[in-house]
Amino acid sequence: MSKKQEFENLLDSFIRLSNEFNAAQKLLVTFPDNTTLSTKTAHLVETIDKYPNSNTTDLAKILGITKGAISQQTLRLEKMKIITEHKAFKNKKEKFFSLTKKGKKLSHLHEQLHVRFYQSIADKLGNFSQPSLE
Repeated sequence: MSKKQEFENLLDSFIRLSNEFNAAQKLLVTFPDNTTLSTKTAHLVETIDKYPNSNTTDLAKILGITKGAISQQTLRLEKMKIITEHKAFKNKKEKFFSLTKKGKKLSHLHEQLHVRFYQSIADKLGNFSQPSLE
């Protein structure tokens, strides 16, 4: 196979993976307390947990999405009592976010889902021989 064909195959695989990832971000996850969040919203909750008191701009940069998307999701999460909003002392326009007790619990549950997911990938990769992986 030529280098050009290898590159085109790699690019096709990347595009397919990117499309699958985008579709996965829209999947709904229902937690044991019957709270339902999209995968992308669950990732925002996880990010707020990892970076407490981040503002909209910080969260947008970390997640690689627009500030508008962060604003829409944080409004929804606040109504669901998953996060709280705090105004800056010196700049009342700037908003910072932190998790409520419910949000902390959901973040922990989401993290456990990641651990199980990563373990299942590791288990599947363990079934391959080194030459077949190369």
